[in-house]
Amino acid sequence: MGKYINIGNTDFASVRKDEYVDKSQLIAYVNHVLGTQRKFLCVTRARRFGKSLAAKMLCAYYDHSCDSHSLFADLKIAQDSTYNEHLNRYPVIYLDASVFTTNLKSQGEQIVHEMNDALSRELIETYPDAPINPTDSLPAQLLSVVVYTHQQFFFIIDEWDAICREMGDEDIMRQYVDWLRSMFKTSFTDRIFAGVYMTGILPIKQYNTESALNNFEEFSMVNPGPLAGYFGFIKDEVS
Repeated sequence: MGKYINIGNTDFASVRKDEYVDKSQLIAYVNHVLGTQRKFLCVTRARRFGKSLAAKMLCAYYDHSCDSHSLFADLKIAQDSTYNEHLNRYPVIYLDASVFTTNLKSQGEQIVHEMNDALSRELIETYPDAPINPTDSLPAQLLSVVVYTHQQFFFIIDEWDAICREMGDEDIMRQYVDWLRSMFKTSFTDRIFAGVYMTGILPIKQYNTESALNNFEEFSMVNPGPLAGYFGFIKDEVS
């Protein structure tokens, strides 16, 4: 179990031990777009709408380092035709951007660099036999692992906009958006990632990044699309 890579299903297991409203059919939608040009998803909602809970659920479902059958067997997703095809089949990177704003806020412009290096160090530790060049960019290192393992990554970023919201610095925001673009909008991207799922409070366009990250399909409170029922509680669930 890693800190950012293949973190397992412990977080979602703790959720299942308490009262839980079944939102697992979100997984069916994500399964449907895996490996397609629509595999870049960004869900934006106000606080307390279950964004992080959904991210933990996806992590538990896709992470190949654990066995999550018992966590999902009694949920709606278990009846879906895609359920067994993707359950615990991917190396997962789970990044909570708010952790870096909390721990590294005083370091200012170093925050994006430190986040990148933290992922790079753990990638090298997790795959010691893969031919990873420590001086390569993080996307190049990830591609080396994919070529070595023949497995694409599923990347989850919770609170993607925390750095933009908390740091309040245009230069840091530009660095962060450039980093996101280097990860998710280059010639390496489709080879590296089976899917990318981000959550945040405010939409990507809030930060004038639509040209940099316009490959993401955004599901906001105003335009929730097919994901409307998977965040917050609908009338029947409240009853």
